Amino acid sequence: MDSLSVFYTGMFRFPDKDAAGKRVLNIAKTIEKFNDCENIIIGGWEQGTTKETSLTRKISHLSFSLLDKKRDSKFKKLFGFLFMGITIIPWMFRKRDRFTHIVLYNTPFVFTVACVIMSYLFNKKLVLDSTEWYESEHIIGGSYGPASIENWFRMRLAYPLVRNVIAISSFLEHYYQQKKIHVIKVPPLADENNTIRSSNKTGDYDVTFMYAGSPGKKDRLDLFIYDLLSNKEIDISIRFYIAGITKDDFLEQYPACNINNNILDTICVFLGRLKMSEVIDYYKKIDYCVFFREHKRYALAGFPSKYVEALSHGVPVITNGVGDIVDDFPETGILFQPGKDNINQLIENAFDNKIRFRHSIANIFDNKYSIKANVERLHMFFRQAK
Repeated sequence: MDSLSVFYTGMFRFPDKDAAGKRVLNIAKTIEKFNDCENIIIGGWEQGTTKETSLTRKISHLSFSLLDKKRDSKFKKLFGFLFMGITIIPWMFRKRDRFTHIVLYNTPFVFTVACVIMSYLFNKKLVLDSTEWYESEHIIGGSYGPASIENWFRMRLAYPLVRNVIAISSFLEHYYQQKKIHVIKVPPLADENNTIRSSNKTGDYDVTFMYAGSPGKKDRLDLFIYDLLSNKEIDISIRFYIAGITKDDFLEQYPACNINNNILDTICVFLGRLKMSEVIDYYKKIDYCVFFREHKRYALAGFPSKYVEALSHGVPVITNGVGDIVDDFPETGILFQPGKDNINQLIENAFDNKIRFRHSIANIFDNKYSIKANVERLHMFFRQAK
């Protein structure tokens, strides 16, 4: 059997500077376990150096420094956005003998088309790692802005030209299947050797929650916090740790939650931005990870990486269950719709069952979201790539 070598590039900040970088790292770790995998070159678009560094025996990394550049004019910003990645093509041409497969992570329209052409010219297998399809309201400039138009061309014209797709969700899997594309669904993955926490945790509060991310249009924490502030009927002490935003920034975004500042302080602890290692430390202390998504295309097409991250540390989840994750409940946590469901029932349920989820979470994580569980099926996908 011929050996397999991969060049993996796209709009991610490697290795863990964003959720995209973490996904790429874990997909690469999965590919590395193929017996016939010879090497994997990861070309991140974060700021860094083009000096190639070995990470493991098979994986090496370099940075093309395309994201987070400061440009002093709107024209340069637009040009840089539309043609981002094109400067990598000469590097790919020079290094073409080092890889048999090219994997693109959510790359822009022009660069994707260029890679399609290159794959045909040099007989390379081209694979798309597709993890998102944002609403126009979440894209700078709105529905008719350049970014939204580029996104339409990317999803409707460029991506269907790629003959092999790794889709993060059932929504995207079905979209590409309708285009007669060779597709596999791979959710966010995590290393299988993360330690499941002890069930003997004690603390000053009966139930502890945590949110880690960037609350806004995608994560509506305000309704959940407003529910917590309105809770006056039960005698269960709660604490809600919020990482990713300060209290002042949150109240500026959601002034309605400032009904009584003293009450807010007795329930919520705003931690601001934390390092990933600090977030992991909180997983050892809390009872539930919390997040909520709207029932819109961005949530159906995507897959919350914080969900798999929580499971990998043995932490159950409280969410409204939009998208594929709803299939895992009630084994992995509690479904709750802020503003509609009864907050007192949720708190009582959370208190009564915070230990019960431990074993079912471990089983679901091992069978669906661990790297080990996805090696064989992803290997077959790569071997059958068109």
